[in-house]
Amino acid sequence: MYGIIYPKNWQALTQEYKIYKEAQANITDFELLYILKNFFQLLAKKVKSRIGLAFSGGIDSSVLAVLMMEAGIDFLAITMCISDQHADSQHAEIFKKSFKIEHQLEVPSKFEIAEAQDFMGGQDAVDFLLLNAFKKRNISASIHGDGIDELLGGYAHHQYCLHASRLKSFENSWAKLTPEHLMPLNRAAQMAESQVILPFLNPKLVELITTIEVNQRASDQQRKIPLKKIARTLKIPDEIINRPKWGLNNALSEKRGA
Repeated sequence: MYGIIYPKNWQALTQEYKIYKEAQANITDFELLYILKNFFQLLAKKVKSRIGLAFSGGIDSSVLAVLMMEAGIDFLAITMCISDQHADSQHAEIFKKSFKIEHQLEVPSKFEIAEAQDFMGGQDAVDFLLLNAFKKRNISASIHGDGIDELLGGYAHHQYCLHASRLKSFENSWAKLTPEHLMPLNRAAQMAESQVILPFLNPKLVELITTIEVNQRASDQQRKIPLKKIARTLKIPDEIINRPKWGLNNALSEKRGA
């Protein structure tokens, strides 16, 4: 079976869980970290061969990389971008100064980019190219960080909005997660004959995060507040934690630097 294989209920996730329900007292980043660590410990027992990690050098994929290392999972991290001067490549190198992971840079040619865009109808080319990069290396399943921006407020509109309207901002992005992100990713995985695993959409994690008041997830000063606390606990470098968000589609842009 190709496509998104975890969570199994990914198509209905945003209907099953409201982005915010009644808050629970004293939800800590350690509880979120425990769920993530437990997920990877269980995954380590099930995985029989090397898997991939979509690695941008940002906070999301860096947290996943550290947790995979701690769980003893055999994985290859791939950063795909337009050149080794791209911010993703540079931040991947920053990460590797603190953590030893097996990592490769994939730089597609302009022809490969155009071909992927044509093949995917002008959409989802980045996902398709990345999944094919894993496939070329005989890796059929990969870990991706989708969903955490919607859950913890990783977009500009989560930060730069009125305090009272922040919940609406979260609701809007949560509603777009499946049609605008997960369905295209699933299609790209099917076309690339690959399997995709989304740890940040672990239902137990989603259940807990949705009890955190939205202004404790993002504020006027910063986004993804609980994830930044987790990243500091894992000793991820500040350059990565504080890096501005780009998004996967910018991997093929000509922008340079952070």
